[in-house]
Amino acid sequence: MDIEYSENGLFGLTASDIHEEAVRLYDAFFEHQTPLKAFRLAIVLYHLLEWIESENKPPENNLSKLSKELQESTQFQVLRSLANNSKHHTLKKSSSYEKGIIIGFQAGRSVGGECVGQPNLAVNFQGQEVWLREVFGWILKKYTYYFNSVGMYEAVQIAVRDGENL
Repeated sequence: MDIEYSENGLFGLTASDIHEEAVRLYDAFFEHQTPLKAFRLAIVLYHLLEWIESENKPPENNLSKLSKELQESTQFQVLRSLANNSKHHTLKKSSSYEKGIIIGFQAGRSVGGECVGQPNLAVNFQGQEVWLREVFGWILKKYTYYFNSVGMYEAVQIAVRDGENL
């Protein structure tokens, strides 16, 4: 039996397919944060840049700008750490990476949709508490802006839960 592989990864998906899945996963994560939802979303968001770069060979100004902005951001450093570390069962203790779950409404850090008793996943990254909702939302916005700017597909107007329509 001959096996044929797609040029677009094992399953023949495109970057826009992966982006649409990231939007769906983010919405589910925002509604109720769980470690399993964070695991799925971290891996999809982190690998989306690779899919975009594979489909759009440089020089492409919007791609170069997106890649540079992501690679230089703290949010993407956190995402890279999450995606790389979450695939392992056991981790050695790292001084730059600690995970945690904060239960309940957090004054001064709230976004509509949160409620008392809802878990909020956070990590301590290089001495700073970082909320995963904020990391994932910021990165998803960057990807959505990119897709809209290059017209790779008819991007649906989505809200990334901070009240701003993209």
